[in-house]
Amino acid sequence: MFINLFAYFITFSLNLCYLFVNTNLESIYFVLVYFKALGIIYG
Repeated sequence: MFINLFAYFITFSLNLCYLFVNTNLESIYFVLVYFKALGIIYG
């Protein structure tokens, strides 16, 4: 289960990179919210 979660995280991170390449305000906001959520989950 952890491996599946890790694979999902990698895939999602790649998707974030793709969004970041196509930079606009919405994608930047989404990235910030995503990392804030990570801080809540793992913090």
